[in-house]
Amino acid sequence: MNTDDGGLLSLLLEWEDRRGRGEPATPESLCADRPELLEEFRRAVRALGRFEEDFETPSEDSTTDFGSEPNPAEEPAVREHIDRYRVERFLAKGGLGEVHVATDGELGRRIALKRIKPSRASDSTARRRFLREAMITAALEHPGIVPVHGLVHDSKGRPFYAMRLIDGESLLDALLRLHGKPRSDAPRVSESAFRETWTIRELLRRFVAACEAVAFAHSRGVVHRDLKPANIMLGPFGETYVVDWGLATAIGRCDAPP
Repeated sequence: MNTDDGGLLSLLLEWEDRRGRGEPATPESLCADRPELLEEFRRAVRALGRFEEDFETPSEDSTTDFGSEPNPAEEPAVREHIDRYRVERFLAKGGLGEVHVATDGELGRRIALKRIKPSRASDSTARRRFLREAMITAALEHPGIVPVHGLVHDSKGRPFYAMRLIDGESLLDALLRLHGKPRSDAPRVSESAFRETWTIRELLRRFVAACEAVAFAHSRGVVHRDLKPANIMLGPFGETYVVDWGLATAIGRCDAPP
């Protein structure tokens, strides 16, 4: 996807917004003033359409170890291979999706694999939001936004997207611990990346880094709409990521800064 000037991403978001409102939208009408993006836009729409069709028509066999929402307090055994990825364990969940730790069978690295929550899978609006989140996250290439490795299907035809595994904690958990109110159930990938203490100065630097990632998204015409400490992740070596773009929307076709 060519997103150098944010034009294609803004077109795709506008297309999704119109579909969600039940308004007519065609590639030709949306690309009327950007004809150079028409063919690439058509390819992107077709690719998303194929994933949506698979999402609409899951297998009749509904039994799978990966089909029920796991208990985060448990350590489930390996359940299933999703394309090239071997699912290892549940990590965390939000309002729309849940994240599992998995291993990339081709490259031997650990990754995060995200899917829509089973309780939301029959909701067409939630399904569009899930695919939209994958599209936005993949298109916003910035050090403060988690890289997406690919969009894949499980054996039931349901989409997942693979992304970099963040070994750290949320800004929310760092702040709670700083003020002596830690959560006992805070999700962690490993204990080795866990920091016992943070200073206000360190967290302010991380907050500024998150602001820079959001400013980049705004320059591409994208507004997050769900910014909060729980959606800012802190890695152990200075990494700061703004995550969970499921509610993001387009604000117009903005040109990239020089």
